[in-house]
Amino acid sequence: MSCKAGALLANPAVPAEDRDLLATWMDTGRDHRGRPTSAQTMVLALAADGHHLGSTTVKDHRARRCVCYREAVTP
Repeated sequence: MSCKAGALLANPAVPAEDRDLLATWMDTGRDHRGRPTSAQTMVLALAADGHHLGSTTVKDHRARRCVCYREAVTP
């Protein structure tokens, strides 16, 4: 199971270069030049490419508070 950001990171329809850049943003909060990049900037860049995520989704994924990072719970 994954959140919308995690699903985008795993989407093979998204070019590998774009997924790598997004993964770097998500992991470090910085762009490819090492500059801090806000969640709002990320959201705007993704929307320009047709990927609509909310800033809360991005922030939660970056902070590892989303379903992508929850451990599986067995009954």
